[in-house]
Amino acid sequence: MADAYLNLAERILREERRPLRPREMIELGYKAAYIPWHLHGPRQDKTLHARLSEDISRSPDNGTFVRTGAGEFFLRQFLAEPDIAAAYKRVYLAPPRRKELRRDWVLCLKQSAIDSARSVISASEFQQLVATNGFEYASHSRVGSGDGVVAVRSFVMVFRENEILTYRVGKFTAGSDMLRRPRSIGVGGNVYAGDSDLFDRWLGAVSNGIQELCYGIGLSRRLAEEARYTGGIRPILGVLSQPAEGGAKSFSLVMIYECPDEFAPSAGALSVNDLRWATPTQMSNDLSDFDPLSEQLLSELWPDISRLRHVASA
Repeated sequence: MADAYLNLAERILREERRPLRPREMIELGYKAAYIPWHLHGPRQDKTLHARLSEDISRSPDNGTFVRTGAGEFFLRQFLAEPDIAAAYKRVYLAPPRRKELRRDWVLCLKQSAIDSARSVISASEFQQLVATNGFEYASHSRVGSGDGVVAVRSFVMVFRENEILTYRVGKFTAGSDMLRRPRSIGVGGNVYAGDSDLFDRWLGAVSNGIQELCYGIGLSRRLAEEARYTGGIRPILGVLSQPAEGGAKSFSLVMIYECPDEFAPSAGALSVNDLRWATPTQMSNDLSDFDPLSEQLLSELWPDISRLRHVASA
């Protein structure tokens, strides 16, 4: 859904040729009948503001959008246009919005709903939990304390024929040891209330997974839209992870994305490093090199993943 909002903003700004606030863009979008049926909500201006802020945070120097004031946005290409007023060309630098977005409420499963569930469930069983009101949204502080809720995370595995994309997790400096960081076979993160919409029957988990592919490994806007609207991201399993010492439980909705021939993943986020394609056989030689969820998927659940992958693509 992020791409639909950004496409709307780009279209409105290109026509108006002046900086606008998100609320103005939404109002103009409705007047021009540009807003598709699946974009709705009580505060669409806040959603658009968040999407624009995320896009600028991801590409601060060469992205499509710039800030010209607090809460005011414009198209970067117009900064070099001679017929655009100089007052519209002053770039405003603001703190990254991403940190503010982390305060959004997190999608969680109720502990009472999963007490009797197995640690690994099917995608359909996850939807049954949702259908029986087994979820809620909670603050980060409540999630961290484990107070009756378990956070839901997206986890997208990227396949290319018989290989899967792997990477090392964590931010690195010149003096850091890359080999001490675990590898992972999926990209993802916490699913937030703002990720959900009526078009996504997975409570925003699929939408969040697509955003993580964009920010983490550089999935293009066009391919993201294809994945979003044609079912390119396929949930297959839910895995309840036990906490590390002092941590909280988490629930990962494991999804599959088949890498198109035209897409060459590249590290986009600071926490994604040393991208490599590997076969399950190659990875099984040293499972201790992987993060706990990846290790569990490779050692215990790979036959199920392989079967579900081919069933989904049949």
